[in-house]
Amino acid sequence: YKVRVITGKESRSGTTANVTLTIYGQNGRSQTFPLKHKNESFKKGSENIFFVTAEDLGNISNIKIAHDDQGKNPSWFLEMIIIEESGTGKIFRFPCGDWISSDDGGKTFRYLSP
Repeated sequence: YKVRVITGKESRSGTTANVTLTIYGQNGRSQTFPLKHKNESFKKGSENIFFVTAEDLGNISNIKIAHDDQGKNPSWFLEMIIIEESGTGKIFRFPCGDWISSDDGGKTFRYLSP
């Protein structure tokens, strides 16, 4: 799967936390993937691309995106995640448009549906 992660353009929207992704489909769920680059990822207004390998999950029903709330600026404004199936080219869009943050009693994970 090709995974595109789009961080919002709001002030301080990037994150220093470690981000993970789990994909759920009609045939089961994937492992939890750490989304990490050699270079710094998830900067304000950025689009990061990752490639993850999983069994055929069928049609994707939802995803869990999470972070470990670590680093100098762990709060994160996630705009959207787009997942493309490598074999079929089928695209699933998961809009978020919100903060993933423990600030003000928030949560460091979200379940998103296409």
